[in-house]
Amino acid sequence: MFQSFIAKLLPKFPESFVWKFSKKYIAGKTIESLLKKALEERKKGAYTTIDLLGEEIHNITEAYKFFHLYEELIPQLAENKLDVNVSIKPSMFGLKLDKQQCYEMYEKILEQVSTYPNGFVRIDMEDSSYTTLEIELYEHLLQKYPRHVGLVIQAYLYRSHKDVVELLEKYPEQSLNFRLCKGIYVEPAEIAYQKKQEVRDNYLRIMKSILKRGGFVGLATHDSWLIEETQKWIKENRISRYQYEFQVLCGVKENLKQAMIQKGEKERVYIPFGERWFEYSTRRLKENPRMVNDIIKSFFTS
Repeated sequence: MFQSFIAKLLPKFPESFVWKFSKKYIAGKTIESLLKKALEERKKGAYTTIDLLGEEIHNITEAYKFFHLYEELIPQLAENKLDVNVSIKPSMFGLKLDKQQCYEMYEKILEQVSTYPNGFVRIDMEDSSYTTLEIELYEHLLQKYPRHVGLVIQAYLYRSHKDVVELLEKYPEQSLNFRLCKGIYVEPAEIAYQKKQEVRDNYLRIMKSILKRGGFVGLATHDSWLIEETQKWIKENRISRYQYEFQVLCGVKENLKQAMIQKGEKERVYIPFGERWFEYSTRRLKENPRMVNDIIKSFFTS
């Protein structure tokens, strides 16, 4: 109760206070701060994917501002010998405002990214009102950039397993690329599992379906039980290391991430940055009130 209460109050706190604990999870406002953080992660042995913060926009002009920032960022990743691997939320490019313009922006970013050997764009999944729209976007982009684009799938939605299987069966000649997470948006019981173990079980079910059908999966979870069960199944079924990787959020369970790297697992860190860091921080806190512990610690640390 106390944690949820603080989480609801947080948007009213000064930004300087919120930044005190948010900086653990966000690389900063600028490309320069992002590059510094990404280089630190590479030195630790992790791979990276970059997320420019900014979701629901109000006009297509805002979308082009974010588009040009991605255009500026991509060559700098390559120049610094970092992964040219970025995540983009379709709402940031105005999917519901102007579908055609959104598609064109993704295509231009993919045209740029595809000039790099391992260049990659991840279509982030948002709340359930976007699910069908974002799968359609993925299918559109697959036609021209099958090796350079992937989709996020959220295990807590009832529909997710069916969505994945249908895509894999529809494109049997392509190794489809998914980022599998539990799901962070609050969704009703009519469309989403509400119990922790139900979500875990569906996560494993989806993971197995992807790997059995030759797809690639980024296993985005900090759940130790899920990681252990996944590793066990992968070993038992002799799944190639080229078919999967583990993924974590910046600043979350650092010890787990480093332990996985030491074991030889490929770990990719999701690094958010940008001027919209305050909205991102307050939203994530509402989704995970346990982060209030970091706020409390921030009173006592610099």
